Amino acid sequence: MVQDKLGDLGAAFVPYFKPGRDLTRAILAAAQPETRVFVLGNHGLVACAETPQAAEDLLREVGSRLRPNTLSLPSKPANGFAESLQG
Repeated sequence: MVQDKLGDLGAAFVPYFKPGRDLTRAILAAAQPETRVFVLGNHGLVACAETPQAAEDLLREVGSRLRPNTLSLPSKPANGFAESLQG
């Protein structure tokens, strides 16, 4: 899912490791020159940018891409909808 939604942002997924040496090694192993976002399993996100504003913008972009789709319902039910539920 990370590559599908965030691949063009230079994102890498790092599975869960307890904080410490193992997590650090996993991050280093996943890092590439183009990596700008790390998605850390059960930890969260790390955004890499030149400025704090650029990092915030990057996090907002990641958030918008990972936000679950919501179901849009019509504001008014179609004619006969309630009746069809009554059997």
